[in-house]
Amino acid sequence: MSNDLETATTTTTTTAAVDATEDGSSLQGKLIWSPTDISSTSMDRFRQTVNQRFCLNLTDYHQLWEWSCSNLNSFWTTVWDVTGVISSQRAKRAIDDNAPIYPPPLWFKGAKLNFAENLLRHGLPSSGLASKTAVIQSTEVDPCTGQLEESKLSYGELYSLVAKAAKALRMKGVGVNDCIASYSANNIENLVTFLAASSIGAVWTSAAADFGAEGVLERLRSVRPKVLFKVSN
Repeated sequence: MSNDLETATTTTTTTAAVDATEDGSSLQGKLIWSPTDISSTSMDRFRQTVNQRFCLNLTDYHQLWEWSCSNLNSFWTTVWDVTGVISSQRAKRAIDDNAPIYPPPLWFKGAKLNFAENLLRHGLPSSGLASKTAVIQSTEVDPCTGQLEESKLSYGELYSLVAKAAKALRMKGVGVNDCIASYSANNIENLVTFLAASSIGAVWTSAAADFGAEGVLERLRSVRPKVLFKVSN
């Protein structure tokens, strides 16, 4: 999402937790990056939104973090609003403030949304991100040429491909809760079929291209997909 909360914060800086230099010296705890203009970061804008919405005076990231830990519902409801989640039905609460860690609590109970719609919204012509790169696919290096094949899709191109695939599925009679399966590598085509199935409310499952024959058959028999996608090589 274009307005996702960034990692840049008002007081926190990025540090390395592992040895990363050629001579093996540790970078742990050392500053490696800090935003030049903190007020321009999404995190700081989020802090200001929280202050305005709840009449607070949180001055830095640490105070925001402390508030988020003790006000779970208010924090996550604000995250939902700020990131612009698209939904057909909103949850009354994000989570109970007193919910224990275990057993795992219910989040956004009652909310209804299509996550494919949320992921693909930046492909709309009205989006400022339609021409930006959404997907990068890299294959293994060709042993003969030594070249690495790379393919890219913009948000607009991804949106168009998913729309075409979803239309084809509907023409095949696929609807809500029907199962769609894919026997494919982890590639652009697999992503497109997954999002297409999700966009119409179908259930999607996959078997990796390196699965053995018995493993593939066992998975497909258990779900009996209405449509099966496969790679040709």
